[in-house]
Amino acid sequence: GYKAAGYNIEAEGVIVTISREKRPAFLGIIKMIYDSGKTIYATEGTHEYLKKNGIPSIKIKKISEGEPNILDILANGQISAVINILNSNYKSEKDGKIMRRACYEKRVLYIGTRTQASAYADVIYYMRELNI
Repeated sequence: GYKAAGYNIEAEGVIVTISREKRPAFLGIIKMIYDSGKTIYATEGTHEYLKKNGIPSIKIKKISEGEPNILDILANGQISAVINILNSNYKSEKDGKIMRRACYEKRVLYIGTRTQASAYADVIYYMRELNI
């Protein structure tokens, strides 16, 4: 149903930013997304964590860190989804709001929970397997 909702989930990039304590729970999901042929764009901490675990990603900046950042990457239209798993501090919540809005305007899937991330990974993985 993503396609029907107007999302371009074939776009090759996925932006990933996951707070430190939640990264282990997402490793398998991110690996599945990478194995589905997506290019992973990750903010610094997430990028380093993925690298340590054998998943290549392109390092990008958080909104508050200058450019090129998440919004710049989003603006160029090659992004299928943004996976933004926050810790509960105010700054990340503010960034989250800005990102949600940018995703909405660009018709990019905004994923904020493990359940959603897992469902997305399943869909793109099986699309690739079945060559849909």
